[in-house]
Amino acid sequence: MKKVISVFTFIILALSGQAQHAGNSLYNGSNSSPQLIPYNHPTGVNLNISNHGQSYGNMVSLKADVMVNVLPSAYIIILSAEQVNESFEMADSMLNTRFRKLKQGLRRLGVTEEDVHIDFISLVPQYEIEFSKKKHSITGNEIATGYELRKNIHVRVENTALVDGIIVAAAEAEIYDLVKVDYVIENMEQIYQQLRLKAIEIVKMKMQPYAETGIKLKQLDLGETRGSVYPAERYASYTAYKSGTPAHFTRTDKKDVVQVNYADKKSTVYYEKVPFGQFDHVINPTTNEPAVQFYFSLQVNYKIVDEEAEQRQKEDRDFELRRREIDLINLKNPPCEDKTPIKKK
Repeated sequence: MKKVISVFTFIILALSGQAQHAGNSLYNGSNSSPQLIPYNHPTGVNLNISNHGQSYGNMVSLKADVMVNVLPSAYIIILSAEQVNESFEMADSMLNTRFRKLKQGLRRLGVTEEDVHIDFISLVPQYEIEFSKKKHSITGNEIATGYELRKNIHVRVENTALVDGIIVAAAEAEIYDLVKVDYVIENMEQIYQQLRLKAIEIVKMKMQPYAETGIKLKQLDLGETRGSVYPAERYASYTAYKSGTPAHFTRTDKKDVVQVNYADKKSTVYYEKVPFGQFDHVINPTTNEPAVQFYFSLQVNYKIVDEEAEQRQKEDRDFELRRREIDLINLKNPPCEDKTPIKKK
């Protein structure tokens, strides 16, 4: 009965998420007191976003922040299983039998042998304490009783709809631990190049109000920031409840012990994407499933050009350059000295 309940619970937890695949690594704690924690508290992407130009003195800074939601080209599903036995050989044989049964279920789903990888994790001896009683003492000796063998199985799929079927096949093979689901993204440089071109377009658009008002800008330098946020970093949790207020009562016997038993409050884990409000533009904003979010920030610094001042500075520079050229010519060809003797009067 215990096995049936475990399988049922595992399947329900896996299927209830539908397309949102995270894995049991979101859970951290003992069986008696589970604690739900996110990988990372879902905050912004720390770009120090400013959607408008910043001016200080005769300097202007224009910034563009763009993001794109990218669905993965493949998923790596990691399942974990362990086996305990008195001998290593028997533990390994029993665990391999469970993996063979899982592979049979994966073949029915169309997963090939090339997309499955077995990862050896650990082989740990187990001990227990054996007590021996003597005349005036009891001695406990630690003795080896067997081995705990743990292996992971990595399954690569391209269709997210297969994830639920893989979880069911794993449960049928008595493998109940879905560790995590990794997202595979290809052509990352092409993604960043797409974002860079869009950011340049936005900066040019932000320059138009300056041109329309007759303000000319001269580019000084630029800087860029880029990064990505994976779904596993964006899961958050909350607990929805309101604590009850104990009713007033009077004890007739002061020796009575009052004990309040609080109900177990369940936490909910959900996917929280990076908010769109801090970006100038979001490519592919609507996705039904968690996506990898790539972001790019471009900041260009300009100097406000004063044409009259620039012309005066140019004339000053030209004059100084001509003066130096004349000095150089005079240095190479000094004027002839008049050697005619001076007559005394």
